[in-house]
Amino acid sequence: MTKFSVVEKTGFAERIKELRTQKDLSASAFAKLAKVTPASVWQWENNGTSPRAETLTTIAETFGVTEEYLLHGRRKGDRLGKVVAASAASPAAFKEASLEDMIRAIEAKGFTVSIRTKE
Repeated sequence: MTKFSVVEKTGFAERIKELRTQKDLSASAFAKLAKVTPASVWQWENNGTSPRAETLTTIAETFGVTEEYLLHGRRKGDRLGKVVAASAASPAAFKEASLEDMIRAIEAKGFTVSIRTKE
């Protein structure tokens, strides 16, 4: 029996497309790597459909990310999540996180961070 994954409909399509374009892959080239049809990739990115569990594993391996990241946007050892959780107990937790850790964690959530000097 085929297993299906529960995927957040908002976010999964964006993460797939972002990771694919970061690797400079067309949908067709990515489909070959994931062992699916280009139509499947199009469906994931445009219609919010979900891949089967075994396909999700192949995609995660192709991009070097976890299935958890693809499904929910969380990376293993998500530093921002730890910092936010710890800050509820102690505001000093933010002081423990380096700026680089925070930027990486924010970018892992799909945001772009830019830093500029004061004018």
